[in-house]
Amino acid sequence: MSIVSSSQEKALTEFARFNHEFTEETFLNIGEEKEIDQSNVTDYINRYLSEKGLVIDNLKGTACKSIREELVRLLLEKSNLSRRGIAVILDLTVKR
Repeated sequence: MSIVSSSQEKALTEFARFNHEFTEETFLNIGEEKEIDQSNVTDYINRYLSEKGLVIDNLKGTACKSIREELVRLLLEKSNLSRRGIAVILDLTVKR
């Protein structure tokens, strides 16, 4: 509060006034809604793999590398998931 005023009483008054002011400015940058979120990512993956005649365990092998890469690309485009988050969901993380 000392940024607003050295007097605590005046600072509280100014802070309250500031919080009640109306403005049309946007302060939060809310990202665009994505097609895939945490609630439907598993369904999306299962539908995608089903169309290819695969299950999630097939993605670990080199035979499905192009399909795995395409699925990761789609998830990156259509969701807010990180690469690490996608790797965890697809169980592609390296076990130590």
